[in-house]
Amino acid sequence: MPQATLQSSPELTITLDKETTFTAGETICGRVIRKSHIVDPDASIIVRLYGRAEVKIHFAGGMTQQTWRSCFNLFGGSRDSVNIHQGPLHIPPNSPEYGSWPFAIILPTHPDPASLLRDNADERSYLPLGDVSSQALPPTFYVKATAIGRVVEGYVQYYLEATLLGSGKKKYQATQPFSVRPISSPGAITDFDTQHRSEFRRRIVSQRLVPGMDSKLSVGQQMKKFLGSSKVPGYSFSLQLDIATVLQIGNPHTIPLRLRIKPIWEDTSEILNNVPQTILVKQFTLRLVLTTHYTSKRLRAKELQDTSSLLLANHTSKQSLKDAHIGAPTTADILMVPQDDASPPLDLGIALGIRASKGSQGEEIYPTFTTYNMKNEHHLEWELELALAGEVSKHDGKQQVTVMGPS
Repeated sequence: MPQATLQSSPELTITLDKETTFTAGETICGRVIRKSHIVDPDASIIVRLYGRAEVKIHFAGGMTQQTWRSCFNLFGGSRDSVNIHQGPLHIPPNSPEYGSWPFAIILPTHPDPASLLRDNADERSYLPLGDVSSQALPPTFYVKATAIGRVVEGYVQYYLEATLLGSGKKKYQATQPFSVRPISSPGAITDFDTQHRSEFRRRIVSQRLVPGMDSKLSVGQQMKKFLGSSKVPGYSFSLQLDIATVLQIGNPHTIPLRLRIKPIWEDTSEILNNVPQTILVKQFTLRLVLTTHYTSKRLRAKELQDTSSLLLANHTSKQSLKDAHIGAPTTADILMVPQDDASPPLDLGIALGIRASKGSQGEEIYPTFTTYNMKNEHHLEWELELALAGEVSKHDGKQQVTVMGPS
């Protein structure tokens, strides 16, 4: 079944009083309007509420093509309908007067078990189909992914349908899609539930680590460095990182991503012991990766999945290390990583203004959620280059995150 679209005409129209985006449990208020001429001794007008989660998978290979669907109706029966008119109906032709009937219908907080189980008792599902008391409505969602040999569409949609049924069985219909907000907090969160990570030991070997050493190495010095001579001083450290594990779409606060270098003195050359080094962020890239999983009893595998990513930050320093020095303030371009507990860590979120509003190209960010035939999972993926004594230390990693909807 294709997605429901706006269907409106002088014969029947649905208008909503205020907005077209709602939170589960809210009351949706609007009017059904008829402007066309009609005379009927006994007409009925019913407004029904529908919600469904559907996955459509089209396989194409060689001479064969198949389309598989998995559809869960979240609700859409007599329980979720209101009869707003029953009886005679007369709208004169070419009249400025028209029929207008107000309605109010409550958006449920949970799916209807009877609707879920209808035609889906043996369907593969990420959630149990019986007890839905702890299962919130999934937010409005749409994604289309193309891979070799297949096209997948997954969506969650909600809409109202108005039906005018005349005594002669003449039927008129109108539809009005609306959106359901994802679960979120009343206000913008300030606790991003940061997690501490410590990377493995890294070791930088260079004569330039020694204070006062000329930045240009002699041929002999270069040869010793190339051959890994033990006479070339080495500096060992681990990268300490505190990173958010919860994000919120549209949150005005920056995403916490705090860096600190922890020297490992016992593995550092004696000549460098307790000698502070100047470490510059040369390059930093941060992406929010979305993985959407799809399941269906028709799939041979347990599930299919597609991945997309949004670029949240892409920083490259235009300054060289000689332009920075120990104790220099962090600026928009010179980002220094502290190496002692006395100094606050470098928060790249603040320094680069990283927020979970939209991607760098204005792409939409979808929340994390799980429903019956699809689920969204997210992780942050970063790449970092640190410049130290003319050398580059590369770091990368991933962090699972939960993306909340806007407050």
